[in-house]
Amino acid sequence: MNIQIYNDILLIINPNSGHKNANSLIQFVKKNVPDLDFFIPENGDEATILLEDKIERYSVFILAGGDGTINRALPFFLGRKDKILCIFPLGSGNGFAREMGFTTDFVQLLSHIQKRESLSVDVVKINDHYSINVAGIGLDGYIAHLFSREKTRGLMKYVFLTLKSLFSYRPFTSTVQVNGHLYQGSFLGISIANNRQFGNNAYIAPEAIPNDGLFDIIMIRPFPFYYYPIFFYKLFAGTLTANKYLIIQQSNNQAEIKTNYQFAHVDGESVICKGNVLIEMIPQTVQILKTKKTELL
Repeated sequence: MNIQIYNDILLIINPNSGHKNANSLIQFVKKNVPDLDFFIPENGDEATILLEDKIERYSVFILAGGDGTINRALPFFLGRKDKILCIFPLGSGNGFAREMGFTTDFVQLLSHIQKRESLSVDVVKINDHYSINVAGIGLDGYIAHLFSREKTRGLMKYVFLTLKSLFSYRPFTSTVQVNGHLYQGSFLGISIANNRQFGNNAYIAPEAIPNDGLFDIIMIRPFPFYYYPIFFYKLFAGTLTANKYLIIQQSNNQAEIKTNYQFAHVDGESVICKGNVLIEMIPQTVQILKTKKTELL
């Protein structure tokens, strides 16, 4: 099998995401798509330099990696109607890729690229960071921090760290201002969602839509230990709704979080967001390749 390819497509492979699958993809491309330009940056800094150099040369960019790989590339695609972003999922959770209908079928991905149909999606700005999927402060930020320090990654490592964190993590104090409402007190976590799921079909914001100009803020109050199984069941069933432990707000205006808690994440990437956290919506600013799942969006 030898697949014809256009010369304006660039594949960037994160070798640290799904190491075995990354190697399989490299071998597949070399054998079946020899005309496809691809690069394998050693780290995030090298990937940034690569994008700075190649952004004007190519029209379609395939990012092979996880949500963090997408997040690091985001600034280069903001407002660029002439650039299409595609995903080949190699990460631990692949939340954004799942929501957008991207699979590990590379031939199918190339067939979608031939159509050159794209969807304009929103991006949430959180201080100096950008999020296309889900960001958060609190428990999920703490888990992302622990995960970033691990030498080995993958779903089972993430599950282990999550279960371990439930016994050591403590709620934090915060103030959230959104839609003219003020929420104060103790929280387990505060998520800012542009899309429905963290990854692995864990739906923190079941009503979120990536191109509706709204972000969801999900504020989780501390709850008794017996409620954890109920919470996680609803999380993976996609049935989380507002209740005495969950406050959910959708907004297209600015929102602000004030906290002294430092551990946060943007699209699964561990960051520090301490003090005033300003949240803003940038509507329909990134072009994402359409798949069968997103044809009607």
